[in-house]
Amino acid sequence: TEKKPVEIIQEPKKITKYVFYDDDKFAVVKIDLPLDALDISDECLETDFQERSFKLKINVPNCQPYHFAVTKLYLKVVPDKCKCKIINTKNGKVIKISFYKEDMDEEWNKLSA
Repeated sequence: TEKKPVEIIQEPKKITKYVFYDDDKFAVVKIDLPLDALDISDECLETDFQERSFKLKINVPNCQPYHFAVTKLYLKVVPDKCKCKIINTKNGKVIKISFYKEDMDEEWNKLSA
């Protein structure tokens, strides 16, 4: 019998810890960069902003990517005005995701519906 190599399928790395707050025009999420991703730049971030959902893929060189997704945002956002970038803080680097709220008078008390 001939032996064939077995393909190992790894579970995607998911981000589950974040800080969320409402900031007038934006609902904001901050994620601490994982230790193996401290040297990445904004170019390593792939985002998909939709009216009621969001996906982030963090591409880390020589490592498996990290994923963060919200399948049902609390309220509607304006995808073209949403932003995602890496910022420096006194405690290290974080990813800041800013969801531009469609209705600025609505306060977000949570991230997802």
